[in-house]
Amino acid sequence: MSEIRRISKKDFTNKKLNVPGFVLVECYSNASGPLQIMEPILKKLRTKFQEHMMHCRINIAHDSFVVDNYFVQHVPSYLFFYHGDFIDRIDGLLPFSEFAIVIEKHMAAKFTKCSNSQYVTVFSGQVIEPI
Repeated sequence: MSEIRRISKKDFTNKKLNVPGFVLVECYSNASGPLQIMEPILKKLRTKFQEHMMHCRINIAHDSFVVDNYFVQHVPSYLFFYHGDFIDRIDGLLPFSEFAIVIEKHMAAKFTKCSNSQYVTVFSGQVIEPI
């Protein structure tokens, strides 16, 4: 997660987010004040999780596809993908410690794909919740 990749709708449709492991997609707008607040936090997260997660940014003012398909209503919003499939989201501002806990929770979980192509979270061999 050491660098930020700028992405667009075609990256979703061309399955470029379908990579092994986790992808964090940051939904932003150029007019967003919280973007500046979150930048130092995201930099620390990129350093901490650089080997485990790819960080991407998409400008929702230019790509309404994300707004429509993932119901992004707040800026910033953060979408989590695992092997190309959407698994979770964070809307708004979070301190570093809480954001890191969310990422660590997903990394500690094992995801199993069900017959309906949805992932479920599995802890200690028990299915906890559908995603």
